[in-house]
Amino acid sequence: MSEPLKLTFSVGFVAGFSKVGDINARVAHQTSAMEGIQTHRRIQQSRGSSYVAEQRLSTELVHKGHQITLQGRADGYTPATDSELPWLEEIKTTRLTPAQIPAGVIQQHKNQVAIYGHMLCQSLGYPKLRVQRTYVHPESLEESAVCEELSAEALQIAFDEIIEPIIEWFKQRSNWFVRRNQALTNFEFPFEDFRPGQRLLAESAYRNVVRRARLMVQAPTGLGKSMAVLFPALKALPANGCDKIFYLSAKTAGQSSAETALELIHRSGLPLRSVVITAKAKTCFNPELPCDPENCQYARGYFDRLPDALALIREQSGHWDRTRIEALATSKMICPFELSLDTAVEADVIVGDYNYLFSPSSRLKRFFDGSKVSPYSVLLDEAHNLVDRGRSMFSAGLTQVQILSAIKQLKIERPSIAKALKQMNAALLKLYRERGEDRREAKIEHAELKPLLKRTQNFLGLIEDIELGQGTSKPLMDVFFEAYQFLQVAEKINEDYCLTLSASEGLRSVQLNCMHPGAQLKVGYDYVQSIVGFSATLAPKVYFSEFLGLTDHAHWLRLPSPFPAKNQLTLIAKFMRVNFENRKQSAHALVELLAQLTQSQPGNYLIYLPSYEYLDLIASRYHPCACDERVLRQTVDMSDSESKAFIDSFTADSRITGFAVIGGKFSEGIDLKGLRLRGAVIVSLGLAPRSIRYDDLALRLAEGVPGSGDDALAAMDSYDYAYRFPALQRVIQTAGRVVRSEHDRGVVILVDPRFCQSRNLDLLPEHWTPHVVSNAQEITQALNSFWQNPKQNELEGLESA
Repeated sequence: MSEPLKLTFSVGFVAGFSKVGDINARVAHQTSAMEGIQTHRRIQQSRGSSYVAEQRLSTELVHKGHQITLQGRADGYTPATDSELPWLEEIKTTRLTPAQIPAGVIQQHKNQVAIYGHMLCQSLGYPKLRVQRTYVHPESLEESAVCEELSAEALQIAFDEIIEPIIEWFKQRSNWFVRRNQALTNFEFPFEDFRPGQRLLAESAYRNVVRRARLMVQAPTGLGKSMAVLFPALKALPANGCDKIFYLSAKTAGQSSAETALELIHRSGLPLRSVVITAKAKTCFNPELPCDPENCQYARGYFDRLPDALALIREQSGHWDRTRIEALATSKMICPFELSLDTAVEADVIVGDYNYLFSPSSRLKRFFDGSKVSPYSVLLDEAHNLVDRGRSMFSAGLTQVQILSAIKQLKIERPSIAKALKQMNAALLKLYRERGEDRREAKIEHAELKPLLKRTQNFLGLIEDIELGQGTSKPLMDVFFEAYQFLQVAEKINEDYCLTLSASEGLRSVQLNCMHPGAQLKVGYDYVQSIVGFSATLAPKVYFSEFLGLTDHAHWLRLPSPFPAKNQLTLIAKFMRVNFENRKQSAHALVELLAQLTQSQPGNYLIYLPSYEYLDLIASRYHPCACDERVLRQTVDMSDSESKAFIDSFTADSRITGFAVIGGKFSEGIDLKGLRLRGAVIVSLGLAPRSIRYDDLALRLAEGVPGSGDDALAAMDSYDYAYRFPALQRVIQTAGRVVRSEHDRGVVILVDPRFCQSRNLDLLPEHWTPHVVSNAQEITQALNSFWQNPKQNELEGLESA
């Protein structure tokens, strides 16, 4: 017989544990958090004087020997009187009538009031009480109430039925944790030894996870960072009361690194469950259909068929990648994306995107509900990406092209909606005429958005009762999602935002740009026990601590390169101007430089340029220097399979010259060790084009630099924050593709005289030891000397930067 459990649950968790029926994601009927708060407040204020709003409840119960503490907050409660039974109310803000709400959701609502009712009866000894579910429309405040009078005995029976499967699941989970943690105690590093620097990283990560702290590590590319943080995070699971590890990244390449590490770990036979959460857009079996039971057979009856799938997952350890998840989903006729999320509940390690923790619209609320710190450790791969991804996650836009496309489709079949969209378009045009006419981009103030926000709200209100089913046009779906997200972000606008109008080819848009994501990223950190972020580019620290929201309570570690400096030849071609104005004039000289490089040592090379337009210009002029040389190009719309084929082409015996974009998918996360990559050319400093939003960020920083009490921060040029630091970080990441192990040798050529400026040189990695070349002859001399003299540390006749 198993030991009695001591468990603490939120009422929301218990009510929603055993779902039934269908998936139904008709977001036309969703309401924002702000709408829910405002509607609750209005309804609560309309009740009588004896009504207690937001009644906190905490009750200790015993179920079959298990001690259970339930905690929650009922929306409203009226105590018993001599003539009236106690009255409990739960308020649900919705644009649907109770009859329209899916049965599975209604069951969760019933569970919730039953649990609160049981808690009141147990705590206060009530023999019976009245419970009411009140459904309220957010605009009209029209109420639809479902009221029942229930006895304490009936509520006890209902609670026992609700809690029983949860107890059984926790018993299984407890047994799994014991087995897993015992095995982890004896688990050893899956390689013969640590690489240089890898042990220090692993030890630092372990201490951080055990102490439930935050650590940011700058470590060079090729160190083996994925395994160096994943291994200690696993070892720390038995020591810090942590349930799960989330390994989050910005790009698919980062997730692939985690999967490679997990494959090695699973080979040891360690009892461990891991899963990759693939984006819904990539894994959906019916991508053109709404996610609801009327249109998708994989959504229909999902929760009824899910238990069989989960039983298979619980029977075994192992890694559930996309292929395995999709195969199980196909066999059980269930949604693969939702299955990956439910598998994550059973998993010890979850691999996925930053969005699942940080994005307000994509955050996995089953893990990060904000009510308390969750017992999870989070590993942030290539953490430098989190600044730009944060800006993207917390921003939104409304585009004229989406509006006009929907109007064209709807003007006959749904004229009232077309009219609302025309009013949105008119509000956007008026805004543009007043502030943005004759300019490609213009800054606006929050107050100026009010007419457009009102028209957007009117549009969403009009389609609240429309079934967005199979017959719904794609343009309407697209503009709905865009408008909904636009209003969600508009509720959060503050000094961290820059609002802009822009025009391209006669079509306008308004953008809510989050330029300083630190405060909103911090919300994500606060959800979990520990954070370990790692990257090859987390310098300068003052920049990242500010924009990552880690100015307080974070530890920082910088590791030197473990590889001999002589293994990388770094050249700065100062004689070639490649800024925007000079690109066509210098194109011929650049192509000649590339030919010098590829002829100096046969093999594979990557040429990185700052834009696709520039890439096409140079790649079209470059001709293979040998009969067996192939030329490959990165394209704007490259699929995952095409990207994989691009990288897989680089083999030890191939001869490929590949053209890619600085900061793109081939600038980080790819591991071309040994002869798979001989060198890289990085053309230009890669500064982003000047824009109003980044100029505004620089201006705000100059007027009042965040954390101005920090001398180092105050000394920084605000232009650096907006433009220069991000550009150099992309350059360093890109160059990191070349030397990936202590045995690799390779060439990095930086083409731009601005790399010679001391303020840029100071930010390059110390182990690069760059040399400046003033002409093509010096490049040839340097290349020949490097390839012919592998033990040589210095190049004679060249200027050191």
